[in-house]
Formats: sequence, C-alpha cells, structure tokens
Amino acid sequence: MCIRDRTQSTWGIFGQDKSIIVLITTSQQDESKQQQLFYEFAHAYQGQFVFASASLDDIATQKLADFIELDQNDNLPVIRLLQRQSRRWLKYKFAEEFTIENLQKFIKDFEENNLEPFIKSEEVEETQQKTVKKLVGLDFEEVAFDPTKNVFVQFYSSSDEGYNESGALDQVAEQLVEGHDIVLGRIDVSKNELDEDIEFITNPTYGYFPKDQKEKPVYLESKPVAELVDFLNGKLGGNYVKEEYKNCLLYTSDAADDLLCVDLGGR
Repeated sequence: MCIRDRTQSTWGIFGQDKSIIVLITTSQQDESKQQQLFYEFAHAYQGQFVFASASLDDIATQKLADFIELDQNDNLPVIRLLQRQSRRWLKYKFAEEFTIENLQKFIKDFEENNLEPFIKSEEVEETQQKTVKKLVGLDFEEVAFDPTKNVFVQFYSSSDEGYNESGALDQVAEQLVEGHDIVLGRIDVSKNELDEDIEFITNPTYGYFPKDQKEKPVYLESKPVAELVDFLNGKLGGNYVKEEYKNCLLYTSDAADDLLCVDLGGR
C-alpha cells in the first residue's frame, strides 16, 4: 500500500497496525527518479509496511514533517521509518544514497534491530543531586513509568513567548518533609519528544504518575504552589507538609503567586 500526496489520507496511515515508511518531497520532485524508485520499492514490500509520500509544499504536510522531526538542514527528498512501540512512535532516519540496494539494507537492519531510533532529546544528566530532577526525552518514560515509584512531573515549554520559570516545583519540594515517596521532575516539552498521550494543558502542566496505576496519570493545569502541595500531601496520605507551611491562606492576587502562603497564627 502506498498513499500518494494526499495529506488527509497520509495521516490516516497512523491508524494501521504496521510500521510506516514515509517519503517527503517537494512538488518539483514529484516525478523525480528517487520518487519513482520509492514506488517500486513500496511495491516490492507491499503488505509488510505501509508506505506514504507527501509534498512539503502542502501546508498541511508541515505537521507531518514536524512529527517525523524533519530538520531544516535535511536535503529533500527524505525517508523516515516509523514504528509504534508502547506509548510512542520510534523514528528511524534513512541516511544513505537513494538506491534500491541501500533501501533494502535499511529494511534488513530494521528487521534485525540494528538501527538506532531518533528521539528529540536534550542530553541525559547521569548524576543529579537536586531534589527536582531534570528529565529529557531519552529518560522520561523510564522515570515517569517506573512501576516502583510515584512520580510528579512539571511539563513546560521554554519556547512559549512570555513563559518564565517560577521555581514552583522547587517550592513544592521545599514544603514537603524529607522521606516522602514521590520523585519530582521537570521536562521542557519544546526540546524533548514525549509520548503522544501526554496531556499538555497549560504552560506549565503537572502530571502525577502513581506507581500502582501508571496507565491512569492525573494531569493538573497550572496551579498555585499551595494547591500543588495539598494535592501531593493528599496522595501521600497526609502529614507530609513541614510544620511552618501547614497553616496557610491562599491569596488570589498575582503578587502572591510566588509563595501563596502566609502564617496567620493558626487561622
């Protein structure tokens, strides 16, 4: 099956239970030698993969290009192989000369697990002594979906105009007593690829991944620090907030958003 230059149909390939091989071209390359070779290749592997081609000149194809991590330095035409695995699509780059022999070797290496998938990610920080860990695309799933740990993650986008890191999660960590059973982490979604079912509601968004129900994470919109602390304290079963933060009044003014808590002598 090879779907040609119909963007709506091209997006339909993701509903099929096969790995996908995508060719991205420009309109000037529609009848190029490489594209004709791609169709011959698709015919030879019919039934084993889903093949699709799309022109980058089509505005709608830009979303597909973003999804397959097409870089501005990539020379068109390009080929990507997409494999569904667990909660994400693994993406493999074809980087050799455009020949049938090289495409066949590309498929053979894929079938023999000799290809490394490309994942948009910052570098993993191997040693982190911070209370709030920096997560990246390469280690997010390992940490967030660890079945032995409760994990609370701040998802934010540093590329959004006007976004300022408030240090809210550091304040949450400061207000919880030591020894609590929650891993705290943050990840920049503009620099790191995430599973497609992660919900990014507001900037930032918070996600709680309980160790006994990883398939049912809880997502929270951007909230004041005191509400985040209260949420986590409830998940921990209570009594995990430091004494100096227990008696608090939640302000509604923007000026109080940094701390959102004052001691009123028990009121």
